[in-house]
Amino acid sequence: LDGDGDGRLDLVVARAGGALAYYRNVTPGTGSWLGVRVRGTRSVRDAGGAVVAVTVREGERPRRFEVQSVTDYLGQSDRTVHVGLGPGVDRVAELRVQFPASGREVVRTDVPTGRVVSVTEPLR
Repeated sequence: LDGDGDGRLDLVVARAGGALAYYRNVTPGTGSWLGVRVRGTRSVRDAGGAVVAVTVREGERPRRFEVQSVTDYLGQSDRTVHVGLGPGVDRVAELRVQFPASGREVVRTDVPTGRVVSVTEPLR
């Protein structure tokens, strides 16, 4: 969870019968980042299993991530894919999201970094 939107992952802890604890990450930033929030259709709203591929520079091999929802007793992970890009990357060449349930794909090029990008599965 990036609770304050600064690209550094934070932590929220729920305690049984107690208050939430929010641990804000205040370490120095070391590079660029991109968050990808993926939304599916009505049948698979959380887009579980979708594959996010980020190509930093044209011609490079993409970095691949699978959208997962990890849950445990009183816990759940954030479904936003967080990609650390290293220093000096202000745009990524390509962002590709594949939705396995429908076989559909969304491709965006020249995507600015330092923010969360939302990608919704197309209906057709």
